[in-house]
Amino acid sequence: MLWVVVGSVAALWAGRTVERLDLRGGAVQMTEARTADSLLTSRFSRPIGEFFAVTVSGPGKLTDGVGGRLLDSLLATAERTDGVSGTVSIRNASDSSFVAADGRTTFFLVALSVAAADADDVVVPLREAFERTLRRFPDRDDYTVQVTGRAALDLDIRTVSAEDAKRNEIKLIPITLVILILAFGALVAALIPLLVGVMAISITLAIIGVIAEVMPMSVFVLNMISMIGLGVGIDYSLLVVTRFREELNSGLRASEAAVRTFLTAGHAVMTSGATVVVGFAALLLTPL
Repeated sequence: MLWVVVGSVAALWAGRTVERLDLRGGAVQMTEARTADSLLTSRFSRPIGEFFAVTVSGPGKLTDGVGGRLLDSLLATAERTDGVSGTVSIRNASDSSFVAADGRTTFFLVALSVAAADADDVVVPLREAFERTLRRFPDRDDYTVQVTGRAALDLDIRTVSAEDAKRNEIKLIPITLVILILAFGALVAALIPLLVGVMAISITLAIIGVIAEVMPMSVFVLNMISMIGLGVGIDYSLLVVTRFREELNSGLRASEAAVRTFLTAGHAVMTSGATVVVGFAALLLTPL
């Protein structure tokens, strides 16, 4: 009953973990790259802090005509968006590098007035605002507007990684269940290892969510959790369930079989699990 409660609470908390992860992760140690970035920030002024780069492409030139009007509308839309402090483009920089040689592709920078940690909150509203602006033009299907940048990339990678992990779990769980049913010949016995694996993933995600509150965690941890949690969870519980059924078949009562199982298979699982933990803990000694 205790593990049911723990698993349920963990599942609720695990759903919030994805938004706490980022693409780059982080390190506690002051690496050379972080030292260099800190020195650049403290010794040189930056006219633009956090920013997005917006690319626009179309069938014709984007400096005049319909393309020019679209560019002006996008710039105005960006400047009206909450969290945006201004834009830098061919309109106010007079720099030919903002426009491709054929004039059909351009980009502009969207400077943010929010901290880097809050830049994610501007990505979706800005993209939605650009989409609404684009819909007002008759030839909207001929134009492409894309928002990129560090925060936008973080959001996209998080979204894709979460979707990939979910899609893989949806595919793997039914296949695993069929294999377990064939191995055990009983639905209940087959469900136990699967439930343990799913619970292991939920609890681990919840723990990662807590850790991500105090230190950066890479979004790629999602794929590791799914792979290791499901595999190890099923493997260990499969060993325990198999031994428990063997003890029952030998004539022991359920309570006696449970005790015997945890004195034998349980000890093996604890030893093996501790070995895995020590092995992964070695990664803590590797500076990243």
